[in-house]
Amino acid sequence: MTVTPPAPTNVNATASTATSVVVTWSFSGTVDSFQILRFDRAPGAPAGYRMVGTSLTNSFTDQNLTAATSYLYRIRSVVSGTVSPDSGTDVATTVMFGSNVAAGGIMEDADILELRSAVTAMALLAGRASPSYTDVSLAGVLVKSAHIQELRTEVDAARSALLLPAPVYTDQPLTAGTLIRAAHVLEIRGVVK
Repeated sequence: MTVTPPAPTNVNATASTATSVVVTWSFSGTVDSFQILRFDRAPGAPAGYRMVGTSLTNSFTDQNLTAATSYLYRIRSVVSGTVSPDSGTDVATTVMFGSNVAAGGIMEDADILELRSAVTAMALLAGRASPSYTDVSLAGVLVKSAHIQELRTEVDAARSALLLPAPVYTDQPLTAGTLIRAAHVLEIRGVVK
């Protein structure tokens, strides 16, 4: 009798460079290997999951990726040639955030532009149109609640389309005049990672 192994749990994908993603997961029990599947929208290929590698441990580094692009991962366990159901999924975006936004720190227009790049990549992965944003250049423009709310709206729509859980935000909803804090930026970074 063939016994189907359980699916891995706690999948976590995080960009480690502008062209690589580290994927980790949990698994209890004995396994021969793990299959790593990635969903992307590569040019010239249909959107969908493809096996991008195998691992003997609970970690895999996916390399030679495209910068400023989002990727969705899921894992399968393999025991005696029998493959488990798919794990849950997680997303990573190959946008490297330059500054360290921290409590009391100064937020720059570059912080919002990096977030826009990452959120746009996630929207495209989800099959959505490229978002349009208020104050396109941001040069000399103070960060406003509208900038953060636009990013949140796009992230929420993309995550919903990708069947990922909705994020929880500080100060929800943001309203005109809300003082923008480091937490607002870091929360969005945390869900596009």
